[in-house]
Amino acid sequence: MTYHPRIINLTFKKDEEKEAKMLSIILYGISILFSPGPVTLIAVNKGIHKELKTSWGYFISIGIATYALLLIYGYTGNQFIKKDYLPIIGILGFIFMIYLSLQMFKKPTPKNFSIKTMPTHRSMGFKEGLALQFFNPKASLAALPIALVQYPGVDISGIKIALVSLIFLGFGILSPLLYCLLGQFASSFIKSTRWLGLFNKGMALLLAFVAVTILIDII
Repeated sequence: MTYHPRIINLTFKKDEEKEAKMLSIILYGISILFSPGPVTLIAVNKGIHKELKTSWGYFISIGIATYALLLIYGYTGNQFIKKDYLPIIGILGFIFMIYLSLQMFKKPTPKNFSIKTMPTHRSMGFKEGLALQFFNPKASLAALPIALVQYPGVDISGIKIALVSLIFLGFGILSPLLYCLLGQFASSFIKSTRWLGLFNKGMALLLAFVAVTILIDII
């Protein structure tokens, strides 16, 4: 049995197109999930306060929430989830982000700043991370195009949705982890509790600013 060269060329072109589209999906997810936002700001703050070891619940929750959003949008499609719902999600996210920024702003600074005396801040753990990512419009804006437009474009359906979305589960965990490491690295240059307190309040105000900008964009 022989194959016509034109048919072989068309097959290769289709495969190359699929690979290019898949790469664009991954790059799009990276550009959204790894860019600065409420999730990563909190991760930096955790790193500054030497909370890497106690923050794994937070990191994992971001990955799980991202994965869950992709599954929800991927399997329900346009039947139940519509872009019209994003303003509602955005408003809920805004309220939650403002609450978290207040918690960060009021966080006490230790009198003796050292790795051994740093307090463990557990108010933003697995549950808080899960809620933050679910109500984070940025996460929905990342998941919607991937699940509703890009997945169908490369014939990703059925069980493939669950399998391919595992990539973004990993990215969801890795992103806050890297930002936390960045914060921990930056903390080595902070020798005064006064500067630590100012940084903490600055991060809280920045988180509140991000929440306001997200709300303005949606409204």
